[in-house]
Amino acid sequence: MYRNLTLSAFVATAFAGQAQAQSSVTMYGLIDAVVGIHKTTSGTSGLGGTGTTAAGAQTTGMDSSVGPGSRFGVRGSEDLDSGLKANFLFEGGFSAANGAFQQGGLAWGRQAFVGLSSASGWSVSLGRQYSPLDVSFARSDALGGVYWGNAVNNSGHGIIESLAAAPGGGAFQSVGRVDNSVLVTYTANAVTAKLLVGSGNNGDSRGAGRVINPDISYTSGPVQLNASYAWIRQNAEAILPSVSPKMLTEWLVGGSYTFGSIRLHAGLFGFNGPKNQNNLSAAAKSSPFAYTWRKTNTAWLGLVYSPTEAVRLTAQVARVNFDYTAGPNGRSIVVGLVGEYLLSKRTALYVNYGITRNNKYANAPMIGAVPVVFAAGYGSNASALSFGMRHSF
Repeated sequence: MYRNLTLSAFVATAFAGQAQAQSSVTMYGLIDAVVGIHKTTSGTSGLGGTGTTAAGAQTTGMDSSVGPGSRFGVRGSEDLDSGLKANFLFEGGFSAANGAFQQGGLAWGRQAFVGLSSASGWSVSLGRQYSPLDVSFARSDALGGVYWGNAVNNSGHGIIESLAAAPGGGAFQSVGRVDNSVLVTYTANAVTAKLLVGSGNNGDSRGAGRVINPDISYTSGPVQLNASYAWIRQNAEAILPSVSPKMLTEWLVGGSYTFGSIRLHAGLFGFNGPKNQNNLSAAAKSSPFAYTWRKTNTAWLGLVYSPTEAVRLTAQVARVNFDYTAGPNGRSIVVGLVGEYLLSKRTALYVNYGITRNNKYANAPMIGAVPVVFAAGYGSNASALSFGMRHSF
C-alpha cells in the first residue's frame, strides 16, 4: 500500500557511517494460483423480478489470489536505541495467471508505508496502509477476508465506499486500504487502540475521500474481540464536480473464540450510504459495484477446524441485507467452504467453494480475495469452485 521510499533510502545510506544501529531488511512473497469453475444462474434487469431475463453462464479457467493474494514485498526495521525502531514496508500484488499487477495496476498497491515504533507499546506509520477496520474485519472473519465466500469482501467493504476511485488518486480501495494516511497504535496488555486519519483526494478543496477510523481490540488467551467505526467522505470520482461530498459511515463488531482444535468466528458489519444519491457521477453510476440501496448490514458465523497440523477445514455463512428507501429489502446468503492441506509450512493445496444466493431484490456478486463472479441480474446466484496451490517465501 505504500509509496516512494527513495528519499528514505538515500537518507539512510548517507548517514550510515555516522550510526551503528542494527537494521534488517527482508524480502518476502506469496504465489496463489487456481483452476476453477465460475457459474451464474439467470436473473432479471430490474428489482423484484422485473425487466428482461438474463441467462446464466458457466466458465472454466485459471485465477490468481482466490486465497491469500499473490504478492512480493520488502520490509525492514532499524534499531534507534532506547526501545525505538524505524520501520518500513512496501508490497505489491500480482496475478500468478499472467504476471500483471493487481490493485488497479499499482506497483505497490497492497501496502507502502514508513514509521516508528516503541517498546513501550506505541507506533505511528504513514503511507498507503490497511485501515484498522479492515484488519479487525479480517480477524473476525473465519476466512480472513480471502477465499470465495469470505465476509469482508462480500459485504462490499473496501468497494462500495470508493466507487469509481482511480488507482493512485487518494481514495482507491478505501476504506480497506487508505492512501495518504497516518495510523497511530497503542497496545497495553490485552487491549490495542488505533486511530487512522486519511486525507483522501489530495488537493480537493471539498475534503473528498477523507477518512477517520478509530478502533479497539482485545486479545487474551482464546478470546479476541474487535470494534471499529469509520467516517468516510465520498471520493472525488464518485460525485459531480459541483457538489459537496456526503459523509458515509461504517461499523464493525466481531471476534473469535478458540477451544481445542476449533475456532468460532462471528460478527456484524454495517454501511450507511448517502441518503440522496443524486450527487453521484456518471462513473459511479456505471460502476459494476454501483448501488441504489440506502444502507446495508452483514452478519456472519464461521468455524475453523484443524484436526491435524496439516489439515484445516473452514465453513462460513453470512447474510447481507440491502435496505432500499422504499419497497422490500434485498437479501443475499453467502456461503464459503475451504479445505486446506499443508504440504509444509510454506506450501499448501486447497479446494474452495463459494456461492451467493440473491433474492429478487439483490444482485450481489461472489468475491474471493481478488477475483469476482458477477451475478447475471437480480435474483441470480453466483458461485465458484476452485482447486488451488499457494507457496510463500
